[in-house]
Amino acid sequence: MAARQDTLRFGEFQGLPALIVHTPFSHAAVSLFGGHVLSFVPNGFEDVLWLSPTTKRPPDAIRGGVPVCWPYFAKQGQPPEAPQHGLVRNRQWKLTHAEQNEEGEWVVALAAPFPGGGDPSGQHPASERPAESHGPLDRRLSLKDVRKDRSSRPGYSGESLHGKPQN
Repeated sequence: MAARQDTLRFGEFQGLPALIVHTPFSHAAVSLFGGHVLSFVPNGFEDVLWLSPTTKRPPDAIRGGVPVCWPYFAKQGQPPEAPQHGLVRNRQWKLTHAEQNEEGEWVVALAAPFPGGGDPSGQHPASERPAESHGPLDRRLSLKDVRKDRSSRPGYSGESLHGKPQN
């Protein structure tokens, strides 16, 4: 019997530091910079995500894959100096949970805290945990975007999981 190939480890994907996930059904690469899914390859197929061959390394945004754009997509009424596609795309995320079930499926959770507890605009105070993304990796890639707003102030929030499929 062959050794199981379902693992979770830190490594590199196309020169970018990444969390490398192997299941019996697929493999994937996720950057902790931006919580960005870089690659997803179901067994028997090629990578279903496109990653630009000219993408730059952090602190520049990664081009391609599935970036997390939050709390806004594009600029959406933000001031000119606001970062494109939100405040968490160019931040270092943390692995907060990783669990594997008996079938080899991994459930991975990442969180993007703001440095110093709040964002520069003051729209999202320190008491918030602004973004968390998690989902199972097995025969398919499933992503769930979770935000917890504990402030008492009204505000606007928009988001996008902005995938770039291969042609």
